[in-house]
Amino acid sequence: MLYFQLDNPSAAKYLEKLLSKSFWEEENASLKLEDTTKEIQKEIETQQNLAEITVKLSKALEEGYERSEKGLRKAIEKELSANEQELAKKHFKELAQKLLTSHPSGSPDFMGKVKEVLKSIHNPTASGLTVEVNGERFSVKTWRELYWALVQTAILLGKDDVVERLREKRDIVSESERKTKDGKPYPRSAFKELHSGEYLFVHHSTKALTRKIKQLLRDLKIPSSSLHVESKGRVFKLP
Repeated sequence: MLYFQLDNPSAAKYLEKLLSKSFWEEENASLKLEDTTKEIQKEIETQQNLAEITVKLSKALEEGYERSEKGLRKAIEKELSANEQELAKKHFKELAQKLLTSHPSGSPDFMGKVKEVLKSIHNPTASGLTVEVNGERFSVKTWRELYWALVQTAILLGKDDVVERLREKRDIVSESERKTKDGKPYPRSAFKELHSGEYLFVHHSTKALTRKIKQLLRDLKIPSSSLHVESKGRVFKLP
């Protein structure tokens, strides 16, 4: 027995097929009805499964996979079961049309650019951190380097409001301002130079740097768990 959800846009198509005069005028129409209903039932199940897959993939893209065909294929591979993967690959063009035509403001641009910056400091022999962005992994030496890479990306993309907040907190300073409260100069390792010619203060504990990175990503409206950072056997999902 078939049940139709009448507010489903597909219901009209199925009903039209079953109730059409031409169908019932065919020879052995009553015998064909069983096969036709089975086909319709299978199509309904396929559409329901695709709807569930679309929700999963949409969430995956929001959480950091690159919003491109490459990123979508990666999300299918990593986030779906074997049966779901098979169906998604069969209907890939349809899913791509739905999922890649719009995106949350700013975040895909940022995630794409941060990969470029991480590539510039990627050190395959580094044993410090492994940073995963949209399925791609980068090795960086320290949390200081990661913090710098994220701030550098914000500057390169013109995220002026976010960068200005860092200046107000004196996380970003000019060369002449690289001093302690009593006027003594900090060691050079306490700062990292930015694209703007200014300097980012990085002389923080790991805990403080993690907190600053989370706040920076939130200010940039980056979806949760967009960055996966492995450090000393632990995995941090940021922000």
